[in-house]
Amino acid sequence: MVETFGVDLSGLVLDMTNFATWIDSANERAPIAQRGHSKQKRSDLRICGLGLVVSTDGGVPLVSLAYPGNRPDVTQFATMVNELVARFGTLLPDGKGERLTLVYDAGQNSGDNYETLDHTRFTLSARCPPRIIPSSSPQQRTATKSSTSRPSRPHGLRDDQGRLRQTARLVCCHSDGLHDKQSRGFDQTLAKVRRQLTEIQSRLARATPANPRRESRPR
Repeated sequence: MVETFGVDLSGLVLDMTNFATWIDSANERAPIAQRGHSKQKRSDLRICGLGLVVSTDGGVPLVSLAYPGNRPDVTQFATMVNELVARFGTLLPDGKGERLTLVYDAGQNSGDNYETLDHTRFTLSARCPPRIIPSSSPQQRTATKSSTSRPSRPHGLRDDQGRLRQTARLVCCHSDGLHDKQSRGFDQTLAKVRRQLTEIQSRLARATPANPRRESRPR
């Protein structure tokens, strides 16, 4: 398919998710359907996991993996990557594979997965959790603050660190638009909690106080 249609393999995107099914709980002929963390919020249904690798050239599916729904995505990532390496090792000559860029989400960040990726020839791009981002110097913070003066176009600060067992480039970005949306969401949640607390205070104020003599009276 790659050779016939000339699919560009220089960029690949990997993602993993799960889907709810209506398979009966007593049905033992579908072991892949299991109870797990449903991304559709259907905890009452059995789910199946699916990992997919598509090309950035047209979104063509190239590698897929179906797995039981009770297995977290992060535990299936290495299987996907190993299949990807084996499959494209037969298509790409030595050295060409280094031009491939694999993009995946933050849910696959783990020590075991980093070790798997260390043995591949892929260039990697992924969102990192805040805990591995290095603390910036005052000069860097000033540069980052001034670079976000245009909210329509997020800017960032680059820093080379060896946090992922090899030298990686961290890009710290700030989006004013996303910040505003998160701030509004926080304000809405805070207002809801305050209303609930006000209702509790009103019920407590209307409650009839207990008679201390009645409580202390022997039965």
